[in-house]
Amino acid sequence: MKLVVMNCKNCNAPLHLIDGKLVCEYCDSVTEIQKDSNDEAFERVANAEEYIRRALDQKKENLQKHYQELEAQKLEKEAYEEKLKKARRFRSMLKSIVKLVLMLVFIAAILAGMIYLVKKSDDKKKEQEAARYEEMLRNKPESYRLTKTELLSDSAFEKEAERMALEYLKDDHKGSIYEAADDGLNIWSLQQEPELVEKYLITSDRGNGLYFFYKLVLETDDGLTKEGYDCVVISDIFLGKDGRITTDGEYWIHRESSDSFDYYFGLDFDLDSMRYGIVEKKKADEDRLYFVFDL
Repeated sequence: MKLVVMNCKNCNAPLHLIDGKLVCEYCDSVTEIQKDSNDEAFERVANAEEYIRRALDQKKENLQKHYQELEAQKLEKEAYEEKLKKARRFRSMLKSIVKLVLMLVFIAAILAGMIYLVKKSDDKKKEQEAARYEEMLRNKPESYRLTKTELLSDSAFEKEAERMALEYLKDDHKGSIYEAADDGLNIWSLQQEPELVEKYLITSDRGNGLYFFYKLVLETDDGLTKEGYDCVVISDIFLGKDGRITTDGEYWIHRESSDSFDYYFGLDFDLDSMRYGIVEKKKADEDRLYFVFDL
């Protein structure tokens, strides 16, 4: 620092340095001290601690800003990754829903196909039955109606007919039935021996038939059960010339429309409704076209 001796400009008296200013002790005038570059350098050296503290504070502030920017970038990255995870979960859920819908559509198509095939088979059987009845009418003997006494007189035929009816029934229901459920797929099958509950001899001008009513229990591997009823018919029964009961007909499953008949399961779930559709209507026939005998 360059030293300069100065006197008061007003009274030419010596000046004294007080609080960084030149003050005249006689006239109290004040003179500002002009600093040059050397003075500022001296001040920085003299106040080095203050400059270091300010520099450190500035670096600390810069570091804080840097860390804040890094934290903001980290939060932004985490938010983006969470958004990606949600998008992946949504896509996965959407794929699962699509697979489920496709599976349900596939099952529905299979069920529709099975129902169509069952219906087509029933229609074909009805056509065959109608053709057979027409042939029977053209070739029936004079005394075609069979009596209950005549039938019961041949116990061997009755037992054999019942055995064949049971085998035919089990063969007709040997396949599994698939049913869509809320928790997956129920697979129904006949695992118990069908139970014979009623049988009838029904005669008409078109022929004689034995009607066997069975109770069937369908089960799943999970222990679910479903009880239903079905009817096996032996058609074209007559008394032969040798005095024995015989048949030129066939065994077939009786399909009669009723409110409780289920074409998909091939069962009637109400025995009274089934009996009414097959037997009681014929009993109530006022023209006496049918004779119905309980066996």
